Amino acid sequence: MQAYPKEFHRLFSAGSAFLLWLVSTERTYSCAVCFSANDESRGAYLFTTGLLSAMPLLIIASVVFWFKHRCGQLNAVRAEPKK
Repeated sequence: MQAYPKEFHRLFSAGSAFLLWLVSTERTYSCAVCFSANDESRGAYLFTTGLLSAMPLLIIASVVFWFKHRCGQLNAVRAEPKK
């Protein structure tokens, strides 16, 4: 048996999350590399930015390549004369 209705628990959870967000409004950084003045760290940041920007394009291109290659194989099998 529940002491409180389900709506109260949802409201309490949402209110708690909002208050936690309100209290923790201090700026947070994703990593130490992003805001370092060191040239080595800056190079690592630029490299990872480029890598993570190119990765989705490479994944999409590889799926398209595989799909076209597979379609070509299936068309070649379909075009072979039956014995």
